[in-house]
Amino acid sequence: MPDSLGLDTSVIPNWIKTLRHEEDHQALMILELAAELADAPIAMINLRDGGQLKRWLSLDDNVHESIPINDALCGMAVMQASPLITCDARQQSELARCSSVFADSIRYYIGLPLKADNGEIIGCMSIADSEPRQQLPSSEILVRLNTLALLATEALKRQINQSHLNAEFEDSQSRASWILRSISDGILEWKTGNERLTISTRLENLLGYEAGTLDTGLEALYGRVAFDMRDDFKALIGSKRLSGTPFNCELLIRTQQGDHRWFELRAQFEVRNGAPYRFIGSLLDIHQQHLAKDAQADKLRRYERQQAALIELGNTRHDNSTHLDSLLPWLCEQVAKGLQIRKVSFWYMNAAHDCLSLAHVHDAWIPPPHDATLSTVPTSLTRKHNGLYFEALDAGRALALADVTKANQELLFDGTFRCSVKAIIDSPIRVAGQWWPSSAAQKAMPRVNGQMMSRHFWHRYLITYHSL
Repeated sequence: MPDSLGLDTSVIPNWIKTLRHEEDHQALMILELAAELADAPIAMINLRDGGQLKRWLSLDDNVHESIPINDALCGMAVMQASPLITCDARQQSELARCSSVFADSIRYYIGLPLKADNGEIIGCMSIADSEPRQQLPSSEILVRLNTLALLATEALKRQINQSHLNAEFEDSQSRASWILRSISDGILEWKTGNERLTISTRLENLLGYEAGTLDTGLEALYGRVAFDMRDDFKALIGSKRLSGTPFNCELLIRTQQGDHRWFELRAQFEVRNGAPYRFIGSLLDIHQQHLAKDAQADKLRRYERQQAALIELGNTRHDNSTHLDSLLPWLCEQVAKGLQIRKVSFWYMNAAHDCLSLAHVHDAWIPPPHDATLSTVPTSLTRKHNGLYFEALDAGRALALADVTKANQELLFDGTFRCSVKAIIDSPIRVAGQWWPSSAAQKAMPRVNGQMMSRHFWHRYLITYHSL
């Protein structure tokens, strides 16, 4: 691979053909970040192959596999070798004629060319929408998008380097030498009869060691695997010794600092004369991806809990004569379960719309029936002393404060809740959808202890970071 280029584009056509449908998690994450940053649903990376642009990655598998370079917005970005950005391509005569616009209905478009180290354009990262925009992205957003395009180019380089590794080198010594020079994964190699491993400097760095300071003994590698995974890992290695086929697994490996990080091992034994001859593998740090996957699973579990709480709320039947006050403990408990939070409180707005009065507080840290109403301070909030807060409630929208220590002091009720509450969600509830209800709405309004309720009432979710 010529050093002057930095990226050997001669392998791209074959690489696209054989590997472009394999997921590259790093590049996909970059693409998702770019789409979110540009607020557009369509994002893809196309690579140049002669007179065509061929899809490498896309957030939507329904996009074209290949498009002529001279008949697409991304092709224009590649040919002009600079970003192509438009709020509405249909309104620009030089853009409206290409198939991306009149056939695929693309209006809003951002195309960022991908450049090799020698300046050659090898592809394009595109973010698009079928709806036009009123204004171009800010300069700050464009700078961040350019940074993501550079990261996507680095991911592409890594994939092509890996393709070179698999296709170009068969001799293990030259292969290991090339890997140590060109790939960012941690590499290890072992030959039968040698109780020590040949490892890359990159692997030492990934584990927190300076070059040449990591114990390369074969048993030392086993000892770095988390204890509860060690036996399974040894069994896997034993089962693959004579297979000669690639395999992979995820491992928790101890670093120099003593903590454990997630790595993916991709490895293969070379078998000669029916016996293992050589082992070579790579260790890729996937710790952040693993944490993200766990976070997504936790998000799904929270969603399922919330759905269960909603079903409980919807399916439960109460007697028509039941007063709202008697239901408040049950309602607050269901909200706490659904959101997996400690405290939920319910407040009534008075008829003058200038005072909120505490009705009930559910605190999951208190044994059943979870009633913390009597010990809660304050029991009322007034417009006179909390003007900005009441103005926000007047807008009829939910208030979400992730960290009360960073919010406006007056909105925080002059620090009233600082002692126990770290975050707040306030969700207003209107009666009959009106501030001043009509006659029909008044008849339909709930009554509390025989009295008609005020124009509207509110419930407030007071959330701490303590989970149930």
